[in-house]
Amino acid sequence: MCQGLGLYFEKAAWRRGFRAVAGMDEVGRGPLAGPVVVGIVLVPKEGLKLAREIAARDSKILSPKRREVLSKQIRASYPWAVGICTARMIDRFGISWALRYAVRRAGKALERKPDYVLADYGLSIAELEVEGENMVGGDGKIFSVACASIVAKVWRDDWMRRQARRYPEYAFEKHKGYGTRAHYAALAKYGTCPLHRMSYGLEKFAK
Repeated sequence: MCQGLGLYFEKAAWRRGFRAVAGMDEVGRGPLAGPVVVGIVLVPKEGLKLAREIAARDSKILSPKRREVLSKQIRASYPWAVGICTARMIDRFGISWALRYAVRRAGKALERKPDYVLADYGLSIAELEVEGENMVGGDGKIFSVACASIVAKVWRDDWMRRQARRYPEYAFEKHKGYGTRAHYAALAKYGTCPLHRMSYGLEKFAK
């Protein structure tokens, strides 16, 4: 097994007296279709031994198969949750609002409330009403944030694959809603579907 990220930032929080440290990250900020998803994974102080057995890394550098394996390990080991905001709500209220909403939903769904949250830059920890810190590129530096990124990415990819059965003409199972050449070609041919974010410049494809 390849070596994962260490727990430098989690240990620093534990030394300050926090016990239930959570990592938080989002996926799906940029796609043309589908929800934005915020993942949160709680790594309690008593979970240190388990962390050494999970080679969590930045989800963007992992293969899909490796992400799925790690996601199963993480979900079996720690309290976790995801919060989502739909394309329709993104269109209505904007992506910044949608991210705050997804953070709140993730926090409410988590079975144990954290007392400190480490998050990737741009996510509002204040929505959870706990202390914490944001870090640019947190998913590549912080174990718990990497775990949250992996869980959120796998959850969203699975959701988009299921939607591909409803809207097979867009091949969501391949690009997961991102703006690939094939996706734009499908939009030009078929127009938009209810999963598309019209506020992302897709009005010209509406039919």
